[in-house]
Amino acid sequence: QIMTIAPPATPCLRCISETPPPPCVDPACRVAGVLGPPVAMIASMQAMEAIKILAGHAETISPYLLKIDLWKNDIQRIDVKQSCSQSDCPCCKRRQFDYLEE
Repeated sequence: QIMTIAPPATPCLRCISETPPPPCVDPACRVAGVLGPPVAMIASMQAMEAIKILAGHAETISPYLLKIDLWKNDIQRIDVKQSCSQSDCPCCKRRQFDYLEE
C-alpha cells in the first residue's frame, strides 16, 4: 500500500482509520521474509512522491491510496481526498498529535 500524506492537501492516516491497526500477527513475513520487487516498486513510488513535494510541485502528488498485489497483478486505487473534509480527525482538525512525544 502507498498513500502520500501531506495535510491539508491529503488526508492523514487518522482521517482514514481513527485507531491504529493491531501489530501483524501473521508470522509469515518474519519467518519467510518478503519479496524484493514489490518492496522496490513501493519504495520508488514513495521516493517519487517525496521528490514532487521537495521540488515544489506538491499539486501533482497522488490523492489516492494504492493497494498493489504484484503476485495477483492487482492494483486498487481508492480516492481518499474527501476523507479529510468528511471526518472529524483529531489530528488534522483538532491538531491533537496523540502518537508524538513532546
